[in-house]
Amino acid sequence: MPSHIQALAIEELALSWPDSVHCVWADAISADRAALSWTAPEMPNTKQCYLDSKNPDGLIEETISQSRDDIHIFSGLDGYPSIKSAFMSAKRIGASNLALMVEPGIQMGWRGQLRPLRARILARKYLPWIKLVLAMGQTGVNFYRNAGFSDEVLFPYMYQAPVSSSPRARSIGVHRKLLYIGKFTSRKGLDVLIRAIAFCRSNQFSLNIVGGGPEEPELRSLCDSLNVQDRVHWEGVKSHDEIVTLLADADLCIVPSRFEGWGVVTNEAIGAGTPVICSDRTTSKDLVAYGNCGRVFRSEDPADLATQIDDLVEDQCALEQVTQNACDYRVSIAPSTVAGYLQHVLEHRFLNTGDRPAVPWER
Repeated sequence: MPSHIQALAIEELALSWPDSVHCVWADAISADRAALSWTAPEMPNTKQCYLDSKNPDGLIEETISQSRDDIHIFSGLDGYPSIKSAFMSAKRIGASNLALMVEPGIQMGWRGQLRPLRARILARKYLPWIKLVLAMGQTGVNFYRNAGFSDEVLFPYMYQAPVSSSPRARSIGVHRKLLYIGKFTSRKGLDVLIRAIAFCRSNQFSLNIVGGGPEEPELRSLCDSLNVQDRVHWEGVKSHDEIVTLLADADLCIVPSRFEGWGVVTNEAIGAGTPVICSDRTTSKDLVAYGNCGRVFRSEDPADLATQIDDLVEDQCALEQVTQNACDYRVSIAPSTVAGYLQHVLEHRFLNTGDRPAVPWER
């Protein structure tokens, strides 16, 4: 579906790519995404069409047959029926410039344990045909390397968020502001964060929680049972503009997920000049590590998360340093930077020009 976390780099790419850039969406914005204030991004520099028509297979066949020699980037590994159909059509007519943009499989529960095996089985359909795999982060690269793709075709990629061009305006005060943004579901790990608050030795902070979801009653009850309700403020669902303001006003953004195929909140926070504490099962932890703009804790370990919070909340110099690092690192994850890297990757793999490009956010 149209996604603001993909659109920014695609729009930037369309400004410099020597030919047209087309976005073919399988579906419109889903109801659950719309409830989180997702809207279709404006993409005036690209050509767009939707497959949620009365005859999606016919539209797929027509689209593929008219662009046999073009570069095709398919989203996911067998994740969406219409995209799978498009790949099979391209394969059938002998299109040779094929790529995948993929997240690592969700590895939670017993199904998660089977996903690496499933990926190896599915990859056999793609291996002989795919010249490029844009895998989310080093976690994605490792996942698809284990599935059978060679290092030659594997390139780290990431989703994008707007990056502030102005210096961070807010100075760090005595009372630290922590911020969580996301759904209230088990995978997001908000319960881990609430338990961590109870472990924290410091009382110099408060936590603002932005979002909504089916587990809100249980999470509020958990706050009460752990007696941390006086440090936790429930903000509800906010618009994107409101979230940008909240991030710029926060001292730390916490991403406690049990698993994230990427985790774009990390981008949003760093883009606002705010450091991040995230779990080691969040793929966007790469940004925190490479930019040295926060901390990474052991997933599902509230005590370890509490230690990381205390270390930064109680150490003014350390918090100021990771904040400055986040401000300095923003240019490395800007959509224009990602788009430039994407163009060089496409030129390298499909046009045989240039050496293998370095990953700008890993420098």
